[in-house]
Amino acid sequence: MTPRPSRTVRRAVVILTLTAGTLTLLATGCASAKSPESSATASLSAHDLSGASYKSTGGTDKSDNVSWLQSKPLKLAFTEQNGVLTAVLNTPCNTVNVPVDVQGRSLVPDTTRMASTAMSCAGEAGSQEQWATAFISKDMTVSRGAGTLTLLTDDAEIDFES
Repeated sequence: MTPRPSRTVRRAVVILTLTAGTLTLLATGCASAKSPESSATASLSAHDLSGASYKSTGGTDKSDNVSWLQSKPLKLAFTEQNGVLTAVLNTPCNTVNVPVDVQGRSLVPDTTRMASTAMSCAGEAGSQEQWATAFISKDMTVSRGAGTLTLLTDDAEIDFES
């Protein structure tokens, strides 16, 4: 009769087997150490964004200086009513509401149903509002990370944090 291994030896064998199996899954791509939220390639749904809110931390534009996105941050929230996802963007002057359709990793705004408050904004605040309204009116690619959101159009980008 063969002697039975001790309980400690059996536990060590189980732990090593589980560790080796986990490493194999990670190495072959059958498992991921990343959370779904941090994946830049996973599709989004309206449910993923509904209820989320962010403020801008910076951005870029091919033809304008948008350094104000950090010092005078935009606030972005997503609401969902009757199955329609709406982006609510607070600019330095007014609030813009635009229904958006989630298509894969993109947000497609329905500008025919866009609405905004109507405070008269002159000077710098007026220019910033015009820029932000033009940005949110374009199709945007979305990238999400842990507590961050980036919206990218053909010519500009805004980085947000929650």
